[in-house]
Amino acid sequence: MNPDSYLPEESFDALVGSTLNGIWTLTIIDNITGDNGTLFSWGVNFFNYEMGCTDPTALNYNQSATEDDNSCEYTACQTIDFPSGWFIFSTHIESEIVDLEEVLNPIIESIVIVKNNVGLAYLPDYNYNGIGDITNHEGFQIKTYNDVSLEICGTQISPENNPLTLESGWNLISYTREEPADVVSVVASLTVNNNLVIFKDYLGMAYLPEYDYNGIGDMTPTHGYQLKVNEAAVLEFLSNGETY
Repeated sequence: MNPDSYLPEESFDALVGSTLNGIWTLTIIDNITGDNGTLFSWGVNFFNYEMGCTDPTALNYNQSATEDDNSCEYTACQTIDFPSGWFIFSTHIESEIVDLEEVLNPIIESIVIVKNNVGLAYLPDYNYNGIGDITNHEGFQIKTYNDVSLEICGTQISPENNPLTLESGWNLISYTREEPADVVSVVASLTVNNNLVIFKDYLGMAYLPEYDYNGIGDMTPTHGYQLKVNEAAVLEFLSNGETY
């Protein structure tokens, strides 16, 4: 064998993440008879390898990361336009402020009532918040005196990493993608075994899979939706970079 640098037959990837401390042993087997072989030297070079966010402008920038893992999070804002009367809203922004009363405070003078899926309410006139915190996994029914807009800022969540857990019966859900998408495609997994009974928007327009009728069209960012399923299920979204 000529003097040179040689690679192992198997990859060392299995050692990624292992501690560097301890005894490293190199075993060499000479399979060729009739001559002698001599190993003059050997060594192991270690490289600092850490996955993480490598973008310095991101909220979760990891200065020690050597390879980006697409986990970077950025400050983002979403504007929700509330029409006068009843509406169902949701958000894909995870704000540092989670108390529903605080989040909606900029439009408090316009709010009559806010309700969640189980009927708990926020009533500004009575300074009563029975809902507690706002979440990205729910839709909320709201009634306002007039048209009004609200901006929510924080970290934009990844829809593919935030599936919705549905209970048997009625649910108020969020839509956390950036772009509209056909409701039939988005909830296709729920129509298996006829689990989805009905899917409604805030206007009462419906998607009825049993009759192959879609009166809604597309699901829209900032909107929430009401649906009924026969059995508990999980609804998963595609990433913003994918299309239905």
